[in-house]
Amino acid sequence: METKEKILETALKLFNENGVENTSAKNIAADMKISDGNLRYHFRTKEEIVYSLYLQLVEIFNQRLAQYEATPTTLKETYQTLLFVFTKLYEYKFLMIDFVAIMRKYPKIRQHYQALYQLRRQQYNRFIQALIEEDIFRKDITIAQYQNMAEHLNILSDFWISSAEILYQEEEQRKLAHYTQLIFSLLLPYLSRKGMYDYITLIDTAV
Repeated sequence: METKEKILETALKLFNENGVENTSAKNIAADMKISDGNLRYHFRTKEEIVYSLYLQLVEIFNQRLAQYEATPTTLKETYQTLLFVFTKLYEYKFLMIDFVAIMRKYPKIRQHYQALYQLRRQQYNRFIQALIEEDIFRKDITIAQYQNMAEHLNILSDFWISSAEILYQEEEQRKLAHYTQLIFSLLLPYLSRKGMYDYITLIDTAV
């Protein structure tokens, strides 16, 4: 593993354990047993490290959503994509726990996220339309209602980890499945009869 990759791996570990504010570039260098100067040769500031990790996660999601869009639309594939997203969010959980602080402190990340959110809205609209066409989502619900639903899901996806870190007290290994199923259940009012059958079958299998 190259030094730059090792720095990002170590930073991710320390940010997840201690938070961004409580982790300095010197802390990262010390954990790696390299000099501060060696670290700064690859990343001049801590902001560059945070931004690089943020972009790593964005690229992971870009690839998965492209894969989702290119495959036949099913409720199972939708659930598996949501579970994948939540798994990766948890691997980079410092971004979600410190979400507001990071967006305030690092305008570059905030600006990128705001532009990304608009792109995601377009993607979600295509996903919704595909689910309607496959008779998984109901056809008697307006696009505006579906767009509200997508925004609810996006907000909850960004902030469920903060809630889980404070309130979740069950088995750790069940955490991801619990919150994925909890948020996935928000689709229930929008499911067609076929979609409801697929949902029940899917959840029975996932439990």
